Amino acid sequence: MSRSALSGFAGWLGALLVAAAVAHTGTTQAATRLHALVVGNNAAFPVTADEQSPTLAPLEYADDDAAAVSELIGGVAASLHLLTVMDAATQALYPKLVATARPPSLAAVEQAVGAIAAELERDRARGDQSVVWLFFSGHGSGSYRGEPALALLDGPLRRDYLYQRVLARLPGALVHLLVDACHAESFVRPRDSNAEVVSVAPEAANALLVRSTLAGFPNVGAILVSNRDAQAHEWDAIGHGVFTHELLSALRGAADVNGDRLIEYSEISAFMSAANRGIGDARARVAISLRAPELNRRAPLLDLSAYAPTTVSWLVGVSSRRGAVQILDERGRRLLTLHNALDLSTSLLLPPSSALYVVARGEEAQFSARPGQVTRFTDLEFVRSQSRSRGLSGANLERGLFAVPFGRGYYEGFIDNAPDLVSVPLSRDAERDELAARASGPARAAHAHSLRLSLAGGLSNTIANQLEASFGLRLGLGPAASHGPWLGLEGGQTSEAPLSEWRVLGKLGWLWQTTPSRLRVYAGPRAGAGIVVQRVEGQSTLSSAVGTFGGAVGLNGRISQQLGIFAEFELAAHLLQLDGSTRFVGAPSSWIGASWEM
Repeated sequence: MSRSALSGFAGWLGALLVAAAVAHTGTTQAATRLHALVVGNNAAFPVTADEQSPTLAPLEYADDDAAAVSELIGGVAASLHLLTVMDAATQALYPKLVATARPPSLAAVEQAVGAIAAELERDRARGDQSVVWLFFSGHGSGSYRGEPALALLDGPLRRDYLYQRVLARLPGALVHLLVDACHAESFVRPRDSNAEVVSVAPEAANALLVRSTLAGFPNVGAILVSNRDAQAHEWDAIGHGVFTHELLSALRGAADVNGDRLIEYSEISAFMSAANRGIGDARARVAISLRAPELNRRAPLLDLSAYAPTTVSWLVGVSSRRGAVQILDERGRRLLTLHNALDLSTSLLLPPSSALYVVARGEEAQFSARPGQVTRFTDLEFVRSQSRSRGLSGANLERGLFAVPFGRGYYEGFIDNAPDLVSVPLSRDAERDELAARASGPARAAHAHSLRLSLAGGLSNTIANQLEASFGLRLGLGPAASHGPWLGLEGGQTSEAPLSEWRVLGKLGWLWQTTPSRLRVYAGPRAGAGIVVQRVEGQSTLSSAVGTFGGAVGLNGRISQQLGIFAEFELAAHLLQLDGSTRFVGAPSSWIGASWEM
């Protein structure tokens, strides 16, 4: 092959890779865009001069609820509006959110809804699908001055306002309405063992879920506290409203009964049912009212595979062998709780942290969770826990909450008695093993194997002008995750009587890759050193040390869970000394090969 042919081939392959990269980028532009309005208000309903003093005590954790939901949803939200006044403790736990939070007033709600409505118009113009989250945590009343309402700092958010000024302005989007509210006459549970539970009447939150009214919004789904003969409360041990903690646990993957990374209404409903089933004290048991969007009863609230791998970590293969499991971060926040049955193994999305703690059955395990890192539950080393009970009330709730295991069997039984919900597909027998293997979806597929071994053949330029292209082999070892170091060893040979040339090069580089999918674009710089040997028949052999540096761009396609094929274009320069002079030679090369994730 002539040098011109090699240059043409290299140019063609490079253009192909650039076109593929552009096409790949273009296909990701038309996507689902999520917008969120998150409200948390600890304060009670405001009191006017002609009214009596308020009978409601401030809540403790509505600001924590809003901050935790914002932290979770912020990783995939195209726009996020956080309305809350965080106390000192909450600001210390969520320092990155302090600057973005605004007071939870009616004016702020109006402005946020207007901004989201404008985003929906832009989504439609691009051809994107829109999803909206509306989350509220705080006080609620079934009859505040005669109407159901939620408490904001400057007044009530009434039911009519929700329908006419919020939901009616969000047409064309799937809307998820999530409300953790308590009744106006309730008592708020203060800290530790002397606390009282919060009394919740059914109208407090369920008033927002009147079917005759929501029927006019088939694009809206809702999950709300709905206790008829029981009580729900905040709990000091988890630092949240119990409803919100269960919801966050479900959304981080604990409810993902079929491992597809899509958290659906039926899964959340069954998960929260199991979480509360073991609570013997009716005053503490949380009941929910749930309605999936009529337009799509299987519309997911959250797609965990949408998170960029470098922004999250994963704990995979969480099984039933340790019973109820709590996961806490280094600041003491309880991120989630779950209790898997024998027929369920789950993967959990966690925030990156220098230290996370898994607590189960009086023992705990510590592990680091770097961005993009996957930790196997079976690799954790448990030791006796040093934590102590927070008091009799907390111990009673601890024994009941999440006491009933959640799994495929529980889910199927629950769905059989929930005709309004549509079941997720559950794999059977041989398919179940494959489903468990890819339990984390695309994110797990990219990270369950930390390294990618590659073997390639290709063409490269030569040092000697008299020779045509050099044929070579290359062995490479690089990251299976989004980025990381790359090592390569390559050799090449060509001959055209009476001249022949050999080369052996070792290279070190760094690769960045696009979001995990079956087709990934990668690129990065490389540098290395080696030796070049030239021999002329009947004459002396010349050899020289050579240094090389440049960069590469490639396209990798995944055939199976571990096997892939790739094409790569590398543009490098060689620096060497031959015939007593230093030479600088351009060396484009093209490679095609196979890769195996380990």
